[in-house]
Amino acid sequence: MIVIGFSLGAQVTIQLVSMKPDLIDFAMINSALVRPITYIKKWIRPSIRLTSPLMRNRLFAKLQAQTLYVNKEYFEKYYKESSHMRPDTLVRILEENMSFEIPKDFKKANGKILVTVGEREKAVMKKSAKDIVASNSNCAGVIIPKMGHGISMAKPDFFNQMIETWIYKGSLPKGEKIIG
Repeated sequence: MIVIGFSLGAQVTIQLVSMKPDLIDFAMINSALVRPITYIKKWIRPSIRLTSPLMRNRLFAKLQAQTLYVNKEYFEKYYKESSHMRPDTLVRILEENMSFEIPKDFKKANGKILVTVGEREKAVMKKSAKDIVASNSNCAGVIIPKMGHGISMAKPDFFNQMIETWIYKGSLPKGEKIIG
């Protein structure tokens, strides 16, 4: 079985391989935060209360979509889904995201694990990627040059080719900075 997770989905992937170490043959973990940011947690609820009306503002949604590399083809779906999200739901998601840590059983995961992060992501994301790679001997890690949070959306062809090459040939992209 192959599992690919991005951001929050990458945290879910980490949890999954930790709970079921023999279930997944290949796991791709892209941009997972695993270093809790506890000082921000207390500001999430008040910030969301103040900014939640912006979630229904198209201009704000376009700016947000750009940072996530959501292109014009997918913008309407992104806008519809994000504008319908309840503020309490977003608060719960963000609180969980900011609190996530590598589970103790992650080291038991037996499948091959590829960890990626964008070169232009925040330092905590790059440190998280290093932590993940160091936590399981089956991990290989790559820093994607000139990329922020969202390689799968920004360069889908490159992303898909990278995964295929890693799965079928066991090699990582040439010229990329290896984590480890």
